[in-house]
Amino acid sequence: MRSQSETLAHASERAYTVRLTQEPGVGFAVEVPALPEVATYGATREEAIESAREAITLWIDDLEARGLPVPEDAEAATTYVIRIAA
Repeated sequence: MRSQSETLAHASERAYTVRLTQEPGVGFAVEVPALPEVATYGATREEAIESAREAITLWIDDLEARGLPVPEDAEAATTYVIRIAA
């Protein structure tokens, strides 16, 4: 069971689905379906995810500064790719 502080912290967070596409020789391209204006990349998965976190934060900050609504994640789900033997 979550404590009250954990519940409050979770309530103040936003979650967005990000899609990583491996680009040979470059790294990982990132897209955020709920925020199509956000596009970034990283040399590794970890770098791509961190870059996405930064880009999403900057975009949301900009929307809020202009008094515009912040879109919610349309997918609101966790996506996994499961690999199986061929």
